[in-house]
Amino acid sequence: MSEPFQGALRDKHFAYRVRSVWIKPADYVTGATLSSGGASTLTCGYASSGAIAPLLIQLNGGRVAAAFIRTVGASLSYVWRPQDLDNRHPIYVRHLWTSDSALANVATFNTMFAVLGVGGVPATPTTSLTARIVTTAKGATAHSLALTRLGAIVGTATGAAAGQTFTSNLEAINFNFAVSSLTNGTLTTDGVYILGTEILYTPRQTVGDGSGVQAVINDVPLSTMAVSPTLDFKQR
Repeated sequence: MSEPFQGALRDKHFAYRVRSVWIKPADYVTGATLSSGGASTLTCGYASSGAIAPLLIQLNGGRVAAAFIRTVGASLSYVWRPQDLDNRHPIYVRHLWTSDSALANVATFNTMFAVLGVGGVPATPTTSLTARIVTTAKGATAHSLALTRLGAIVGTATGAAAGQTFTSNLEAINFNFAVSSLTNGTLTTDGVYILGTEILYTPRQTVGDGSGVQAVINDVPLSTMAVSPTLDFKQR
């Protein structure tokens, strides 16, 4: 492309931190059952036949909201428009979660996504992450918080856009999150609480082709120590 003016700074001149989109539990709410005698019940996401839809609840009276999943076949959905995504680098996803169990549970998260574009017809997402979300065990205390490792979407585009994460004509990405099992616990009784889901990506903040170098992840949000993503297919 032509330069707006000679000598302009571009994304390639900066060492970015990854940009974070934090999906809070309330963002998953899809409906409400009104109650005349108290608070309404808020449904999060969707449920297949025979499953129980996730609910938005307060976790353990701690003034913290969570999306509560207790059956296989229940899922959470979120539509994200990647307006400033540098399309040459991966998108990462992870969950902050816990359960009612006092054991060191390991939840298995299933994540699917679908691309939404003009002229297309929305459908239930069926494409898996390039690298699935891997969960480490939570502490052996009820409601001890755990953060999953990073799942990733890497280079799904083909043809003229090969090597890029997506083709450039998408409008949004529809994510669908579910839990298929709970090791050292029972999903139907202990459940899984998702306190938040994080999407991480390399931003494109200037005109041009973006940066050839992926942004740096600081594993602890306020840390200044750079940590390479565990599932980074484009290590700098």
